[in-house]
Order: sequence, then structure tokens, then C-alpha cells
Amino acid sequence: YETFHSTNQTEINAEEERVAQENIRKEQNEEYSLSLEADRAKEQQRLQQQRQMEEKQHLEKRKAEEKVKFEEVVQRSYSDQVLAEPSSGEISSIRIRTPKNENIIRKFPANSPIRSLFNYVASLGYFPEKFKIMSSFPRQDLSTMDHSLTFKQTKGLFPSC
Repeated sequence: YETFHSTNQTEINAEEERVAQENIRKEQNEEYSLSLEADRAKEQQRLQQQRQMEEKQHLEKRKAEEKVKFEEVVQRSYSDQVLAEPSSGEISSIRIRTPKNENIIRKFPANSPIRSLFNYVASLGYFPEKFKIMSSFPRQDLSTMDHSLTFKQTKGLFPSC
């Protein structure tokens, strides 16, 4: 009886151990599957975020390119409106300091409207929405003045500024 019982107990122990190992393997496989699924979901999310980022960058780049093209067209239209620099007659000599700290001296007919100054500055790529033109003395903001006034009519711009 003891031999049978010990053999039977050994077989029972072996079976219990096999079942326990099988349960462990099942748990490990389930955990592995869950982990693999979570990793795939994370990878999908990362790829989606990367695609969205690339699309956003592409859109921003395209917008920037369109803005540059638009500004070039606007700049050309202002260039077409710039009066030729006079060599004689009543002349108003204007010194322009750009945001890059460059000084440009440009002559305008004294009887031309100050709009021609704005057109000239815009033809250089400095658009009216992005800058103000100030006279040095008396200090005044020309951007707020009537642009149809001539250099001669505007205090401080004739004969030079």
C-alpha cells in the first residue's frame, strides 16, 4: 500500500507540477500577448503622432512658401509704383534707416505724395503693416498722416529728412 501510495503521490505531485507550469506558461503567454498588444498600440500612436507632426511641418512649410510668394508679388507691385529718382528740380532727400540698421538715401520729387516713400520702402521688402516711418525733426509718425500730402506740404520732409 505504501509503495502504491508513494507512487501515486509522486504521480499526483508531478501532475500538479505540470498543471502549475502549464498555468504559469498560460499566464506568461497572456501577459506577453497583452504586453505585445500594448507595444503595438504605442507604436501605432507614435507613428500617428509622427505623421501628424510631418503633416503639420509640411503645412507650415507650404504656408511659409505661399507667404513668401505673396510677399514677392506684393513687393513687385510696390516696385511698379516707385517713382524714378529725380536729378533736378525741387527734391526732397530722405534718409531711411532699415531694421537691419542700413542707411539708404533716396530722392523724391518735392511735389510727389508721401505715399511714394511708403511704396519705395515696401519695394525694399518692408511692408507698411510691419513698420512705421518717422520723421526726425519734428518727430512725427508719417504712417498716421494722410499719404496724399506731398513732401513739400509735410513739415520736416522738405528739403531733407
